[in-house]
Amino acid sequence: MGFVMAMTAPIEILYAHRFGAGNVAITAFVMISSVGLITVDLFGTRFVPRLEPRASITAGMAGFALASLLMGVAQSFPPLLIARALQGTSAALLQGALLQAAVRTSDSRERALGALNSAVLLGGAIGAPAGGIVANLLAGTAGFRLAFGMCAALGVLTSIGIWTCLPSLPTNERPELGLPRLSGSSVMGLALVLGMLGYYLRSGVVNTALPLVGAEHHLSTAVIGIALGALAGVQIVTLRFADRLFARFAADDCLVVGLVVGIVASALLIVAHGWAAFTVAAMLFGFLVAVAMVGPPLVIMSLSPDASTGLASYRIACGVGSLAGSTSINATVAATGAAGALSMIGGVLLGGIALVGLIGRRLAEL
Repeated sequence: MGFVMAMTAPIEILYAHRFGAGNVAITAFVMISSVGLITVDLFGTRFVPRLEPRASITAGMAGFALASLLMGVAQSFPPLLIARALQGTSAALLQGALLQAAVRTSDSRERALGALNSAVLLGGAIGAPAGGIVANLLAGTAGFRLAFGMCAALGVLTSIGIWTCLPSLPTNERPELGLPRLSGSSVMGLALVLGMLGYYLRSGVVNTALPLVGAEHHLSTAVIGIALGALAGVQIVTLRFADRLFARFAADDCLVVGLVVGIVASALLIVAHGWAAFTVAAMLFGFLVAVAMVGPPLVIMSLSPDASTGLASYRIACGVGSLAGSTSINATVAATGAAGALSMIGGVLLGGIALVGLIGRRLAEL
């Protein structure tokens, strides 16, 4: 699944530019996937967690494969928007069910989240470079279309493998559509804002800023894909030891260190434009994203009445963060260039450090 979902991530926004779309259309292209994520996560907090995870994961993977196929055969820009909407909806169903399956099959939440994310990223470490290299094989849009076609075919095979190999994890609760019942605690609200940060970085930095910065620095899709593969490799190593890391050090300390590393990465991309600096910065962002995707859900689950409710709340924060990250960074790159977007990212990370400190103080008062 990680390979399939990462294979086209470095090239999607570059592919959309090939259709001659303007800044408004590209912003809609970036935004619509996150809208699908938020819709499923917002209205599915009592639906997705109560579905049988194997069926949900299979359906999500199949939908993602169909979205890749639609992108690959598109002859104009509007079908790309439909494909992106389907991609976001499918990814929300897939990722929400994955989290539920992970925490149901392990006694350690830290180990479950670390193992799940590292497994997906292991595929992503190979998939991102593979997609960039395939897209670079043929001129024009032909290479991009080949990458999307391969992604769709592998997605179908993966769906079959999921249904065949994963165990059934039935639940006795009846799925219901409706708005979530969230805690009114001010600390929970701050924790959910912190939860937004991980997907802000994943969607806004990994899937949007880095490809656009690489293109502005005149790097090929192959180099961009390889750098994103290195980023995923750092994430895998970090997540492999996530349970030990968060057992030995407080979650807020780990997050602050990760945020400082991200600020250094942003500054490096502003002052250096070569492939080596780009790859090093991507690897630094890999450490930050890994920490930001484990720490916040642990805090949120600890403040929730049960793990499933906490994860459902976290998924809503993920969708909002994804929308905010991809939309704001794409618009900033279009308006001010890579340096302006990277400066904005650095500012957001500074705000994240302040937020971690505020949450720590509020928790100490409880």
